[in-house]
Order: sequence, then structure tokens, then C-alpha cells
Amino acid sequence: MDAAALASKFPSLSGPLSSSAPLLGLYFAASWCPDCTEVTPAVNKIYESQVNGDSNKKILDLVYVASDSTADQMENYVPSQWDVIPFDQVEERSNLKRHFGACAGKETQALGVDRKHGIPTLIILDSSTGRVITTSGVDDVTGPDGGNHVLNRWKAML
Repeated sequence: MDAAALASKFPSLSGPLSSSAPLLGLYFAASWCPDCTEVTPAVNKIYESQVNGDSNKKILDLVYVASDSTADQMENYVPSQWDVIPFDQVEERSNLKRHFGACAGKETQALGVDRKHGIPTLIILDSSTGRVITTSGVDDVTGPDGGNHVLNRWKAML
């Protein structure tokens, strides 16, 4: 599915897909998930490392796709500079989870998801084409090098 089709199917992605950042990360996670609470700071560190006050030089935009139970949980958990799929957009969040096969185990049956990825999952897309660069973003960020140079590795995969 190309970027225009993704933006049409998932309206909350239209802004991030049309930004100047060549990469878009979809971070599927939840505040109540112990693995997510360990990984989220590492994902945010990678995001913050690229900004340095100049949003025009971003390589990566991030969108949080919540499996949180309430809007308050989501709002209190996600870093404020990230984009989010609004909590009240239940259908869009559910469809994103179905499309990418990423959700919490407890959501699998209710969503009817062919679950390929649990949470946390970080899927990196080429913003201009919508092509999946990697579904292993969490492993990349938390790997042995601590995520150093991961943005350049992903960019090189464009």
C-alpha cells in the first residue's frame, strides 16, 4: 500500500506521511505493558537525538498507536512531541493494528487480528512510498549498540 493509500485509509497518518521526515515510525505499545515501559525511553531517546531544536532536519516522525485502556493512560504515557492516533479514533487504531498485525495479546480476539507482532513493536515506513523498511525497530533501538546510528541505518534502507 503506497503512502497516499495509507493516508487515505488512516487519516491520522496523513500529516506525518507528508512531513519532510523520510521515515515514519509506528510505535504499538501501552502504558500498562512492562516491556513497553522499558523500551519507550529508548525509542524516545532516538527520536530526541535527531531533533536538536530543528524540526526541519528530522529523519523520523513517530506515531503512537495505543493499546492503553483509557485516554488518560495514553496521554500520560506518550511523549508530548510524538504524534498519536487519537484515543477516540478506536476504529482507526483497530484497523492499523489489523493492517500491520501488531497488538497486545489481550486485544487479539476482540480485533480479530492475525497477530504477527506483540507490543512493543516499532514499524518503520518510508514516508514517501509507505513501504515497510523494518518491523524490528524495537530490536534495532535496544540492540547491543544502544541504538547508535540506527536512524542512519534505516535511512540507508530507503
